[in-house]
Amino acid sequence: MLLTTSPFKRFTAKLECVRAAPRDLKDHFRSILRRRVNKDRTIMVQNRLFEAPVALVGERVEVLFHESTPEEIEVKWKQKSYGFLTAVDLHVNCGIKRDKNNDLQLSSGNETPESGQLWEGE
Repeated sequence: MLLTTSPFKRFTAKLECVRAAPRDLKDHFRSILRRRVNKDRTIMVQNRLFEAPVALVGERVEVLFHESTPEEIEVKWKQKSYGFLTAVDLHVNCGIKRDKNNDLQLSSGNETPESGQLWEGE
């Protein structure tokens, strides 16, 4: 009579050879996109606009996220993490005045705006 062992018994016989899963296992299953950071520090990911750090303007970066939580987006450049991106508030962003070169028009800072006024001439 031939003795055979079940697959489970063969697997558990050498269980000491199996290593534990790493703590960051879920990070290995994130989607990766490559994007260039615009001059206004923004990146478009899945039809949503996010704000990136100033140091990354003009750079081609990797954007990592889980499909189940697309609002939690990590940005990496040259294998270094620059943290998580914040979503752009489109209502505030559309009200910022820019000149023809898309540069922000900032006041000198000496004037104090009236209550509820974001910039001069409002």
